[in-house]
Amino acid sequence: KSEEVTLGIYDIKTEQIKYIETGEPVEQYLTNIAWIPDEKHILIAVLNREQNHMKLNMYNIESGKFVKTLFEETNDKYVEPLYPAKFLPNDPNKFIWQTRKDGYSHLYLYDINGNEISQITKGNYEVQEVYGFTADGNDIIIKANKETPIDFDIYRVNIASGAIIRITKDAGSHDAVVSEDGNYIIDNFSSSSVPNAYKIYSTKGKEISTILIAENPLAEHNLGKTEIGTLKANDGVTDLYYRIVLPPDFDATKKYPAIVYVYGGPHAQLITNSWLNAGGWAYYMAQKGYIMFTLDNRGSANRGAEFENIIHRQLGTVEVQDQLTGIDYLKSLGYVDMDRIG
Repeated sequence: KSEEVTLGIYDIKTEQIKYIETGEPVEQYLTNIAWIPDEKHILIAVLNREQNHMKLNMYNIESGKFVKTLFEETNDKYVEPLYPAKFLPNDPNKFIWQTRKDGYSHLYLYDINGNEISQITKGNYEVQEVYGFTADGNDIIIKANKETPIDFDIYRVNIASGAIIRITKDAGSHDAVVSEDGNYIIDNFSSSSVPNAYKIYSTKGKEISTILIAENPLAEHNLGKTEIGTLKANDGVTDLYYRIVLPPDFDATKKYPAIVYVYGGPHAQLITNSWLNAGGWAYYMAQKGYIMFTLDNRGSANRGAEFENIIHRQLGTVEVQDQLTGIDYLKSLGYVDMDRIG
């Protein structure tokens, strides 16, 4: 049996706890809790034990009673609510909901009755995070991999129209902090060539200033060449991103042992455009004469639902096929000792 979870509201004045009556079955998940701006109600994304049916439920804080289900989401593989409702600062009766119901992680606008007003973002990319709102509350600042699956940029998106503007200019992996007044962001990013950098942008997209571009702290070390590319999966359609790290004194006429480093599961993406993306161990082993190889197989993160959930109840099938595609690539290079692969 799984744990039986309850949600309690603690009153700091009376020091009393009111438990929300989330009902049967008791073996369910209570996720992504959000206060409604009136502070009299709370939203809970209630997920069944099978994880394929979600209800966004409203409950009364005073009584703990169920009020209504705003909407439901089902999927024949799984539903994965990861983000609580985010209410608009200029309209407490509307909120943003993030879901993969169209196949990619996108943002939708709902009213307090659970009616979908519009889909805010759309396309073959994933929204990773909503950082906040602009000063007038009409736009949101988000992070998404819209340009390529391995680059993560900051964008401004109009809530009403869905019009999207890229704020960050540098290719790489970005994170942002939005100022309290909603007029500026601090952008922190790195890439395969930039160790770390901080810039200030207006939320309208103008670059204001550069705070820091860090020097390469490993410039005096020969780490070996790193290459990132794509291979076609055995379906002939899907691009699989790979990274290869070559030894510092690499000679294509020689044979090298190779190590394949893999995770390959949901919520993990090993190939990104970021500083020392391979990790220190990979460069250390390259210095010891090994070719280091990693491929993000189908099942890994930030490529959409179909790319990820193809491994649902099929663990070890498609992932192995894709890793063998990587092995075939190593064989094609001619300088990998195929009898010495770890």
